[in-house]
Amino acid sequence: MNEQWRTFRGDKWTQAYGSRIPVGIQVRVLRFYPRRRVMVEYNGEPILTMLWCLRK
Repeated sequence: MNEQWRTFRGDKWTQAYGSRIPVGIQVRVLRFYPRRRVMVEYNGEPILTMLWCLRK
């Protein structure tokens, strides 16, 4: 499988709730899920986020 890296851009909800991923950081995509959810890896920790929070 081709490894994908994307930039986390967040949205107003992730910023309001205090996301563990800072805006502008490169994260590695681990898996895509239905309903636009994505599992990403940040600092070795898998985190579930929404697809619209990522930029190619």
